[in-house]
Amino acid sequence: MESALRAYQDPITGIHIKNCTFTNSVNGLQIKSWVNNPNYPALAADISFQDVVMHNTSNPIFLNQHYCPSQGCDPKVVSRVQIRDVKFINI
Repeated sequence: MESALRAYQDPITGIHIKNCTFTNSVNGLQIKSWVNNPNYPALAADISFQDVVMHNTSNPIFLNQHYCPSQGCDPKVVSRVQIRDVKFINI
């Protein structure tokens, strides 16, 4: 499952991931968001990861508030995306 918060997007809430296994992966559990338009702050909240097993995973938990899939993003812009109420249970 993948979702990147973008400018003008509604809040992402109530995401619950349970009983997963990652084997030989670069990234495991991740939350990523695009640097947001300063006039439209975004939110990712009430997110939980539970009962997750990882084998040979380079970045088991990865939070990225400056995700940019293209070369056109300004690295100096500060993210206004709020990430809150994230739980990691039995990882």
